[in-house]
Amino acid sequence: MVHITKYISLDSAIGSKVCEKQFDELIFKPLSLFDKTMLLSIGLIVIIDTLGKCEDLKEVQDLLGMLEDLESLCQVQLRVFVTSRADELIVSSFE
Repeated sequence: MVHITKYISLDSAIGSKVCEKQFDELIFKPLSLFDKTMLLSIGLIVIIDTLGKCEDLKEVQDLLGMLEDLESLCQVQLRVFVTSRADELIVSSFE
């Protein structure tokens, strides 16, 4: 993914940016570009480990909302696996 490498070289502090910026520049934009240039569908798996590391309900809901944005992709078909401890905060975010 050239876009990811290019963006990291332009902004080496991307890891300290807000989650929305990281998601947009390192996940959504590259997959959107890929989606537009693919002639055939491709399946990818995204794994989000330890969702329970989020500090509050808003963080969990924001992350899940960002993942919903990926539904707009047509040629890139994603399967998202999320792991977490069994926590009321996390469970309520999926409701």
